[in-house]
Amino acid sequence: MLIPKDNRQHGVILEFKRADNEAQLEAKAMEAFKQIEELAYSSEFEQRQINKVWKYGIGFCGKKICLYTDEA
Repeated sequence: MLIPKDNRQHGVILEFKRADNEAQLEAKAMEAFKQIEELAYSSEFEQRQINKVWKYGIGFCGKKICLYTDEA
């Protein structure tokens, strides 16, 4: 987590999952994002009154990555 000192700034949550092969990258990225949601990682930000939090699930295999987020 990247927690800003100024609660008017954005916070960032990054969760990483290792894939055994490139075919698993997307599934691992979504699994990582789901973990952020299910375990309520954003509660720390809520306690600090940080209203905007960017959440990223990242699947990786070697140097290849897949990123999943709910940002439009």
